[in-house]
Amino acid sequence: MVRSPFRPSHLEVICGPMRCGKSAELIARLDRFDQTDYAYQVFKPDRDTRDGPFVVTRRGNLKIPAPFIDSADPTILFAQLGADTKVVAFDESQFFGPAYLHVMENLRRQGRYLIVSGLDLDFKGEGFGIMPELMSRANKVTKLTAVCKHVDEKGLECQAEATHTISLLDGKLAPYEAPIIHVGDEAYSPRCIEHHTVPGRPT
Repeated sequence: MVRSPFRPSHLEVICGPMRCGKSAELIARLDRFDQTDYAYQVFKPDRDTRDGPFVVTRRGNLKIPAPFIDSADPTILFAQLGADTKVVAFDESQFFGPAYLHVMENLRRQGRYLIVSGLDLDFKGEGFGIMPELMSRANKVTKLTAVCKHVDEKGLECQAEATHTISLLDGKLAPYEAPIIHVGDEAYSPRCIEHHTVPGRPT
């Protein structure tokens, strides 16, 4: 007999830098529920419209519907959330405002299973939005890593384990005082801690 993946009042966080496979991991989690009687829904913040109202894997060959909800105001979430939905997932959760901490806690207390995916660190190397708090509350945290894309003067790519993300503005490293949010895959790149450079960062 296959053991059900459902756990009441469970919060799982999937996190890591850019290009570490967070969306693919989220989809893999939800695939398990396709074989059960537990209905699920996925939501995305309206600040990230790159892939439209879907969760898409990096290669674009897998996607599931994920309607946009207001990043700051959870009202529309409750309007769209089905009463029989037992599994609720949130993608790109670093963009959600503080109000969602209370909302997610209430969903757990209703006995629902929550899966949250997002960047744990911003380009400065500091906790991104509500992600650190969600990680501290979680039953389980899955932290993924990417491949460092730093290229040296000989044109060789580092390829070490990447836990951080850099931000690029017009092809140059974004300074510490630059805006945190600048949506677009081309604006970010994964880095190992050795090659995570932020001009102007306090020492």
